[in-house]
Amino acid sequence: ARTAMVLISVNDDGLTPSNLSILRATRGPESYLALPLTSYLTDVRPVDRTAVIDDQAAGRTGSALINRFSEEPPHEGTTSVHPVAADSDNFAPAVRAALAAKAQAVVFSGTSPERAARCARALADAGFTGPRLGTWHIMSPAFLQHAGAAGQNWLFGTPFTDPGSVSRTFRTAYRARYG
Repeated sequence: ARTAMVLISVNDDGLTPSNLSILRATRGPESYLALPLTSYLTDVRPVDRTAVIDDQAAGRTGSALINRFSEEPPHEGTTSVHPVAADSDNFAPAVRAALAAKAQAVVFSGTSPERAARCARALADAGFTGPRLGTWHIMSPAFLQHAGAAGQNWLFGTPFTDPGSVSRTFRTAYRARYG
């Protein structure tokens, strides 16, 4: 028998409606994280030059984001990539290189809120005021605590919807069942 499945939180690009006709996923896979970011930098705040700060401590997640930005730069512009070694806490050289490339927007590829905060402070210290973006991995109180004022006005791409945007009845029922 075929049983319908609704997946609440899945991260497997191999599971798609084309190979499982009974599958419905409510969360996009991690490989789609660049989509909301590139859409923003194409449609809302169009930029021609985007820099990605490649936090190499992020491993595969960071690489996937970089690949998407390199293959399809926002607004049909260009993307430059500026690495920070996994064992380094100094984001200033990568930020300087990004600004030397005349970046109009900066995307942080990492998954650590603390490392993202270091990048945010380096951007603020360099006087960068353009769009600053990251992914849901760094969207936490720790990012704001460590970044201070430099963490203000960052935008985050997520594979899920803010529960505050759904009805109160649904939120209450969902939290009662799943916590």
